[in-house]
Amino acid sequence: DEMSKKEEKAKRIAKREKMLVFARKIAKQTIQKYPKPGDRMEIFFLVKNIMNVELFVRE
Repeated sequence: DEMSKKEEKAKRIAKREKMLVFARKIAKQTIQKYPKPGDRMEIFFLVKNIMNVELFVRE
């Protein structure tokens, strides 16, 4: 029914938010360890890939 659909969507969004927070935390820690801009791009793609995999698995 309509209500459970909305709840499902809300849950998915909440999970996504959690993942984003988690990814940002990792990114921050990693940037502190590797301050060189070249390394940051690598990390950015790494985090992005983690996010994509997580979202792909969850949905």
